Amino acid sequence: MDLTGDGKPELVLAFDDAGRTLMWVYTASGDSVRRVLDYAGPSQMAAATVGRDLVVDESGGGRKATVRYRWNGEVLVPVPGE
Repeated sequence: MDLTGDGKPELVLAFDDAGRTLMWVYTASGDSVRRVLDYAGPSQMAAATVGRDLVVDESGGGRKATVRYRWNGEVLVPVPGE
């Protein structure tokens, strides 16, 4: 999935640890790889892409939330109001 619009796919790593999900997104930049998103949330989460956005659905502890992350030219940031 190309989340940055550079024509190359990013690497998304996620795993559950002690009742929560940890997720990182990495992109290649020149000769290096850099992290563009750190995420920690409940273990009842799901992530999907919608266009070039990463959409994270969280549920657990009696709540449900959806956060859409979008590339701002440097990192993936939450989109306000979505």
